[in-house]
Amino acid sequence: PLAFEPVVARIGNDGWLTLDWRPEVHAPRVYVRRYDSNFATRWSVSRAGSLDSDAATGGLISAEDGVVQLLIKNDAEISAHVLDAETGDALSAPAYVGVAGVTTLVVPDSESARFGIVTAERGRIVWRAYSADAQESASHAWRCPHDCEARLAHADATGLKVLASSHLQYDLTLADPYALRSAPVADDGAIAGVFTAANETNRGYVIDWLPSSRTLFVARFAGDTSSATVRHLLDWETMQGTVNAGASEVVLTRYRSANGRFAAPDDAPTTAFGSATFRFDGCDRAELTLTGNETFPAPERVQLIRSGPRLKACNLLAGGTIAAEAERPARGGFDARQSGAWIATGANDQGILAGVLPATAEANGVFFAPWFTYWPEAGNNSGTANRHWLTLQGTLTPASNGSVELTIFRATAGSYGPIRPSDTYRVGTATWTLTDCEHATLNYQFDADESAQPYSGRSGVQNYARPGACSGGP
Repeated sequence: PLAFEPVVARIGNDGWLTLDWRPEVHAPRVYVRRYDSNFATRWSVSRAGSLDSDAATGGLISAEDGVVQLLIKNDAEISAHVLDAETGDALSAPAYVGVAGVTTLVVPDSESARFGIVTAERGRIVWRAYSADAQESASHAWRCPHDCEARLAHADATGLKVLASSHLQYDLTLADPYALRSAPVADDGAIAGVFTAANETNRGYVIDWLPSSRTLFVARFAGDTSSATVRHLLDWETMQGTVNAGASEVVLTRYRSANGRFAAPDDAPTTAFGSATFRFDGCDRAELTLTGNETFPAPERVQLIRSGPRLKACNLLAGGTIAAEAERPARGGFDARQSGAWIATGANDQGILAGVLPATAEANGVFFAPWFTYWPEAGNNSGTANRHWLTLQGTLTPASNGSVELTIFRATAGSYGPIRPSDTYRVGTATWTLTDCEHATLNYQFDADESAQPYSGRSGVQNYARPGACSGGP
């Protein structure tokens, strides 16, 4: 007997396909059966999991062109499975496509076996396109001003149309939803820069390219999402990995340091705990998939957008070049090539990731740098193993001889979902001075104020290094 009403579909002109799932003793299983026109069983296969009841199709995507595509929910994940319609054999490995419990609108392509999926994720409506073998080929995200749900979706020759709603209704369109990603050459440095998450506040990613070791290094600054006012829960991590020539995506290892102390020698152990996969769509947008979160084991996907203009031309894997968005020659002792990771001398687990945008006669320059450090005393904040971050910000317009006056800012923990006003405030001042192109000093003075605790009144000088900063990077 069937445990749930099966999904029944015509397959070609000579048979039928049924899908059902049963809550077995140890784990649920999905059963897929192909019947001939005389109702004789041609093949039957099963997979661990259940049909995705949140999917508008009940789990079946398509049974056309000799291919059966279906969604199966297993634990916290939804995966796409592709079977040969004649034999039932798997044509590719299962592909992760989403998180269980989120309304999933499946959009088959009427002209081919490719398909797309629309979901609502943390204040965004997200479209992901898949090839016939369930490999993701493109994505797009729309930000919602409030939490919203995807209600209807349809794709035809004129493009994709999505109806989303919260307390308002939104009509979303995409002219060419299956257009392939314009993947950049990941190893030419153009993807480096400051990126912000499309639906988060006071969170960001600073990407640095280290050509001598073919390494992509990323620092992520974020915070606990349970509160928008708890500043002691600000946290950070690093990611790094080697980039292969011609790669269309980059897989990095995630690292955390623990129990260090502000401005103290390197004494914080660093451990690996997960992975981060970057897939770039052009040179100024990316989708990041994170694994290794102890609280939410399902992969987390984040849409990233470059903050500020890209100063380097970007070469695409498919050929062609996207020109730089701005020309900013060196001025006042500052050069855009100085952007990237600067490591504190004697404290290799602490540093800043600088974004340097030199001034011009017509435009102000900007120095922006998340400062990755710790609380002054070990064990001060067990929630983030003592990790803490601040930001250094200033204008480069009055800068001269490689020296700039900066303000030290602290932020609240930020938020997921709909954008909220951020709470960022001053806690001190600093001076960043380049002693040469690869070395600098940071002279800092925290305000003697309660808002700067536990750094209140602290002052000092830290030395930093970035080998090869003006010859292409370390």
